[in-house]
Amino acid sequence: TTMKIGWNKGGFQGARGLVDTINPRGREWYIDILLGELDNPNEFYYDIENEILYYFPNSTTAPPPPTATYVATNLEILINITGSQQNPVKGVTIKDLVFRNAAYTYMAPHGVPSGGDWALQRSAAVIVEGTQSFVLSGCHFDRVDGNGFMLSGYNRNATIEDNEFSWIGDSAMLAWGYTNGIDGTEGNQPRGTLVQRNIVREIGMFQKQSSAWFQARIATPPPRS
Repeated sequence: TTMKIGWNKGGFQGARGLVDTINPRGREWYIDILLGELDNPNEFYYDIENEILYYFPNSTTAPPPPTATYVATNLEILINITGSQQNPVKGVTIKDLVFRNAAYTYMAPHGVPSGGDWALQRSAAVIVEGTQSFVLSGCHFDRVDGNGFMLSGYNRNATIEDNEFSWIGDSAMLAWGYTNGIDGTEGNQPRGTLVQRNIVREIGMFQKQSSAWFQARIATPPPRS
């Protein structure tokens, strides 16, 4: 019997790059969707032909109750607020909401935010760009499989306070501006951001290069505790 292994997309998650088209060579890889490898809690296997889902529960006592629910996610972004430096969205407040079950994004195209080895996808469950005086307050991001919240590009005087982030696939909060190389004088970055009194726990569930707060190409004070 002859079987073939097919390689899918990937290799762009590191800033230094793992895709070398000039001198291709073996790099890190993984195997997915094998029933025989279903041997650890929270793993699953979906039999496409027979439409059967196999799931290894995270339990040391009894199997999940019959009332347990399973959520098949497909939305990477739950709220997207987009303006521009020339026509910003002003005075929006998102308060006391719960955000859950956004889809994972670690296989989405990544960019390089700074001169280190970080690579990042410009997306999050809640992402805002081109705003003034935006407020995110009292919200709970739970079991979001990508990034939690992102300030992207031009934003002025945003406030991120009193939120909770739990079981996040990548990073909890991020701010990432735009520059022309090392020239940031066009002002397309988050500036004057206030980040305070946020609780962050259980992050990096899928993407291990993650943080409670990430910032690159911005002009803003550091977060307060």
